[in-house]
Amino acid sequence: MESIAFKQACERIGQAAFTAYHMKGRFFSYPPDSFYRKAESLGQFVHNGMHYVDLTSWCADSLPTRVYATSTRHYPTDDQLETDNYFVVHVTYENGATGIYELNLMMIDPPGFQTDIRWYIVGTEGTAEWSTEASRGTELFNENGVSFPRPGVPADQEPFRGEISHMCDCILRDEPPCISVDWSIRVLATCLGAVESTKTGQVVELV
Repeated sequence: MESIAFKQACERIGQAAFTAYHMKGRFFSYPPDSFYRKAESLGQFVHNGMHYVDLTSWCADSLPTRVYATSTRHYPTDDQLETDNYFVVHVTYENGATGIYELNLMMIDPPGFQTDIRWYIVGTEGTAEWSTEASRGTELFNENGVSFPRPGVPADQEPFRGEISHMCDCILRDEPPCISVDWSIRVLATCLGAVESTKTGQVVELV
């Protein structure tokens, strides 16, 4: 529901000019034989980063066209993955905006560090911000001052139920999904491009 409030706030700040998504915490402790522990999984930015890129592109109303990334690793305990656990990913969007994604999974288990997420869209007419530390969730800064919008959807409209219902409608009525295949492919290409960039040190063009 918070992502809906954030999207609605982004619609009130003009065209996106800069985006930032910062996630700090610890990776999920997968079983010892899990695929997600192995190098061939391509790591946590492919596994988790798709959600960050998808949501941020949706709120910015634009998809990435190029990506450059760096990564490293530091595991404070013996519970380790075969892949890097820190990524900084820079993107350029179709509308000319730029963005950064930071995935920091170097932290130790709670209570040492709690997961912290910070999400920003800077627009031509204001800024939308969301943080796990913000008591009000989404914050909107524009010419009208500071406000704290809440989701403009019915309280009984559970998001996952609506998602599954929409998928069923697409199958039964042969209707196109609200999120196109091309959109999803670009989101995945962004994450794969980020991993490629960490290995080559080069910018990866997505289109």
